[in-house]
Amino acid sequence: MNRILYATDFSTNSVQALKYAFELRNKTDGELIIVHTADIPTLWKNSQAETMQGVESSISAHNLKKLKEFYKEHTGGNESEEYLSFEVREDRSTANSILNMAQDFNVDLVVLGVKGKSKLKEILMGSTAKSIIEKAKCTVLTVPTVAQYNDFKHILYAADFNENDIEVISNLTSFAKIYDATITITHVSTLQETDLKTKYEWFKEKLKERIKYPKIEFQILLSDNINNKLQEFFTENAFDLIVMLAHKHNWIHGDHVKNMEFHTTIPLMSYHEKNIPFQSKLKIN
Repeated sequence: MNRILYATDFSTNSVQALKYAFELRNKTDGELIIVHTADIPTLWKNSQAETMQGVESSISAHNLKKLKEFYKEHTGGNESEEYLSFEVREDRSTANSILNMAQDFNVDLVVLGVKGKSKLKEILMGSTAKSIIEKAKCTVLTVPTVAQYNDFKHILYAADFNENDIEVISNLTSFAKIYDATITITHVSTLQETDLKTKYEWFKEKLKERIKYPKIEFQILLSDNINNKLQEFFTENAFDLIVMLAHKHNWIHGDHVKNMEFHTTIPLMSYHEKNIPFQSKLKIN
């Protein structure tokens, strides 16, 4: 993982995400870019140009100082490390600002904090996170406020058993190797899915041909009540990371996101199918 971008609004919602970004950087020995978007009020924008430039400069300097202090307070790190940089920009749209910075810095991963012990569907459907996941040209990691950092030893990947899943898992294994993690590939289905066995056998064979990572296991969940089955599955298993593939039109595999009513304290890593084949990989340097 060559370059990680972490975005904060200085709220408590973003503290745990910073800790994840910091630990990920330490694991991969890459770069860490800490960013903040400042919104200059419209009333000020209508002021005279000379006055406005002074206001923007003052706000930018204030937020840059605040950004460095936020980093030091919550990581204990040294702001002058060579791998570290800070960026403050002005934009009325936080999502657009983060997307622009991710592209400008050509990052491999964007890390964001999300509010509270959130329902999984609220993380996925929330306007800022959803917009960034849909439009980013890299992988996005969203971290709930109450998440406690653990190395990613057990990763859950939600699969639809298609070619794009194989592309994502191939990319994901490079990341999993950093932690020597087990990847559990799960498929959630109703009892009425008639071609499941055929799809499953095809997928396993294709995956075996393409990927040699030894720590991959499968779990098929069958139920007419998908939400309850998922809740039970998460309760019984200690996952450190959930990984999903976002679709251009249906958002998440099979449009199951509407069923994801359960709360989660687990970080969510999102890939988007529009980025396949991937331009960069989350990997060990």
